[in-house]
Amino acid sequence: MLLIGDAVTGKSRSAFEAMSAVLPDHYLIAPRRRGAVGPAVDLAAAERRSVLWIDDLYELAGPDGLTRGQVARLIGDPACHRLIIACISHADLRRFTDLSDSAARQTNREAIELAHRFAVDREWSDNEMLRLTHRTAALSADHPLVRQAAHRDLTRRLVAADEVLSTWRSVRADASARGPVVLSAALISAAVDCRRAGMSNPLSRRLLSRIHHAYLPPDYHLAGNDLEAAWELATAPDPITAALTVSQRRRTSEDDGETYLDVFSYLVDERDREAGTADQVPSLVLYACLAEAEAAEAMRIGQVASNYGLYRIALDAFAQAARDRSRRLGPEDPDTLASRDKEARALRFLGELSRAEALHAEVTEIQQRVLGSTDHATLTSRDNRARVLRVLKRLAEAEAEHQAVLAIRASLLGAENADTLTSRNNLARVWQAMSRRPAAEREFRTVAAARARVLGDGHRDTLTSLDDLASVLAESGQLAEAAEIYERVVAGRTSLLGPAHARTAASAEALAKVRRDLGGEPDPGSGADRQDPSEQALDSGRPVVAGGRPDEARDPVTAAGTMEPEAGNPSRPAPADHTSAGGRPAARSSATGSSAAGQAVATRVIRLVRHLAARYSALP
Repeated sequence: MLLIGDAVTGKSRSAFEAMSAVLPDHYLIAPRRRGAVGPAVDLAAAERRSVLWIDDLYELAGPDGLTRGQVARLIGDPACHRLIIACISHADLRRFTDLSDSAARQTNREAIELAHRFAVDREWSDNEMLRLTHRTAALSADHPLVRQAAHRDLTRRLVAADEVLSTWRSVRADASARGPVVLSAALISAAVDCRRAGMSNPLSRRLLSRIHHAYLPPDYHLAGNDLEAAWELATAPDPITAALTVSQRRRTSEDDGETYLDVFSYLVDERDREAGTADQVPSLVLYACLAEAEAAEAMRIGQVASNYGLYRIALDAFAQAARDRSRRLGPEDPDTLASRDKEARALRFLGELSRAEALHAEVTEIQQRVLGSTDHATLTSRDNRARVLRVLKRLAEAEAEHQAVLAIRASLLGAENADTLTSRNNLARVWQAMSRRPAAEREFRTVAAARARVLGDGHRDTLTSLDDLASVLAESGQLAEAAEIYERVVAGRTSLLGPAHARTAASAEALAKVRRDLGGEPDPGSGADRQDPSEQALDSGRPVVAGGRPDEARDPVTAAGTMEPEAGNPSRPAPADHTSAGGRPAARSSATGSSAAGQAVATRVIRLVRHLAARYSALP
């Protein structure tokens, strides 16, 4: 049973009351940490009547946690009555099944595909309100349930969730606010963004103290005992529920003397709900979280960074997860290999092709031996290696590998499975590179239509196929249709990824080039054929970063409190002058020219200055 709903809607309470009423003679086994899931499954499997309680599916399921095999083991014996009860928020379910990487996404979906899903709405239904009326009939008029009984958002009101949210929002929006209340809001913002970054375990006070300045006004000056007063405000009930609470859970089995905190999950849900595409977790926070992240958290941080186009951070995160898993699980464990494959993929995006191809090849060889040639993870690694082979111009090898993976996926998964469509799209890219444009165009059209049906018009994979289709149309001289499709892609990627993302910027640049060609204007750019931003980097041997050009040798670490890695220590950030995030935007530079060509020159000058400044600021 999987209960899906926002924070403070009563998911856990509803599940527990139902379990207590219906299954009073069952053993209840509730792991609190991902590493405890395996032993908990063993305990549950040893009993004929048992309930495995997964209070937070996002934290405890997937690689390193609850898997489909464990689910099948528990519920597959008809002679026993075993149940798995799990809860997850809407935002976390989306991260869990849609925004994770391909290999983890499949594992995550498999872990819940056998579940019966129940939606827990934010507001109570008519039947629930009627039952509440009957239950409160004998209570006194001043009882909290009676006072709030007319409101359908009763659960949120009982814990004063909206009051906590309103206080936090008002301080964030008040640029003139000063004193401990501002520091308190900054500590809460830091904790919320740690959750958005992928941290699921309790957060150390040390971590939040280190990064909270990213959420303060640039001119804020800390005074006296402001920080201690801020901690008291952040952890005090307001008026019933605290934004941060001291956690009984710890990141280590030993007492390290550190205070660990949980953040009120309602604030995380609402922050996710209001955040726009450009409202990203600052790089400073991603780097700082890595210092305390377990392997599963590091993988999530890496995926968040990859989604932002921050491939250097993604590489550090995936490499950290791979080292951790190799030490604990062994170098040939499937989860270790999944981390190494993601590490190789990040290398590909950074233009380190030889290392990427060698690592992909090594991972693939082990996976074929350990997991088998038809395993999902094996096919994902083979597909990733073939992408590198294409960019290395080893086109015959790339075509053969893509065709082999496609044949297996189509046979096992079906012609319109998302992974099968990925293989078809990648094969079409090889054909385009081979100058077999008519075949590539037909396949891009077919895949784009299928992805629109299966995934939706605005899905990132659908937009990728449309972008590829526009590219081959432009190469074939079909400029009007190419421009029309590029316009759809730019609009879709702007909405999905934000205007500054590498893929959005690359599509916008390609659209501008097609429009110039349609108007007969000279192209002020390099004249190179347009490609996916990551492929531009790979062909040129330069890294691609969000902000979106391969020649910007920096992660987009400017406006929102982000930092460059230190020289000689790529996994740790160097200090920034000041930062501003969490609703306090920093100033941005701009340059204009008297013409399109002048704007292009000015833009390149700005990039060069930023590149040099970033490089020199990173020196010891």
